[in-house]
Amino acid sequence: MSQPTLYLPNQPVPELDGISAGIMRGNDETLYCLIIPNDPATDIPGLEWGSYGINILEAVSSWDGLANTRALLDTDHELPAVAAIARLNGDNETHPLYLPSQRELALCWATVPHLFRIDDWYWSSTQCSASSAWYQSFDYGSQYIDNEYTTGRVRAVRRLIIQ
Repeated sequence: MSQPTLYLPNQPVPELDGISAGIMRGNDETLYCLIIPNDPATDIPGLEWGSYGINILEAVSSWDGLANTRALLDTDHELPAVAAIARLNGDNETHPLYLPSQRELALCWATVPHLFRIDDWYWSSTQCSASSAWYQSFDYGSQYIDNEYTTGRVRAVRRLIIQ
């Protein structure tokens, strides 16, 4: 069995048509390379996080955006940020697009901030409470929470499993 290619931050990942943001560890201890797709359609402005007043306990991981996104998609609640990314996915189940977690967005700010807009901020998939979720600013790297009915940007990411 061949070893997977390890991509350094800001390095192209041709097989997934994206750029590496670096290495992360999922909730299940899986190591993966976080990939920012090259497709501009994966950076979407003006979306609410959604589900204001509903606490989704399975979507509170600071580290694992894929687990959060799957938990959010498994609910019957209106979630515009996650729904927009799900529409981009199509039939791709091998390397699905998802809404990054709080820490995945922090990695992006630390390694590939030039791939994000600095005049706006990005929702994470990490819910803070029934009425708020975490977001990432790319001007100074701040992370805050805001009401889930506030509009912000979303940026789809995907992962390439390393081990």
